[in-house]
Amino acid sequence: MIAAYLATSALVVVLVLIRRRFVVVRINGESMSPSYRPGEKILLRRRTHTRIHVGDVVMFERPDDDGNWDKPVTARLAARRWLIKRVAGVGGDPVPLGTANPRGTQTVPGGCFVAFGDASRSFDSRHFGFVPAERVIGTVVRVRAYRG
Repeated sequence: MIAAYLATSALVVVLVLIRRRFVVVRINGESMSPSYRPGEKILLRRRTHTRIHVGDVVMFERPDDDGNWDKPVTARLAARRWLIKRVAGVGGDPVPLGTANPRGTQTVPGGCFVAFGDASRSFDSRHFGFVPAERVIGTVVRVRAYRG
């Protein structure tokens, strides 16, 4: 009886830890085509903003309609709108061509990154510029095709 209780408790702890580390998301939209198609499920590994690299595909909070992140960061995933894009530059890198850059800086500011969709039509850093790294939830680690 005690062994079954301990095994069940350990399983619950492991599941909670996995849930805190990984998130499953369904792609909605064409901005990452052909790499990711609408309906595909992706597995995101939650990451801190210090572990983002060029080439990573990240999910981050969508900016407000004016292109800014005026609302405070919230821990509630359902309270935010999300984008999935590929990182093209991180803090200290030269600003990638096409990035909205009203400051006219030569390098991506520290604590920020630049992200573009794989498709030519994408709401991304071409429109809103630098993304505050604190707005990242995680990076894509696996894709599974949607089967209905």
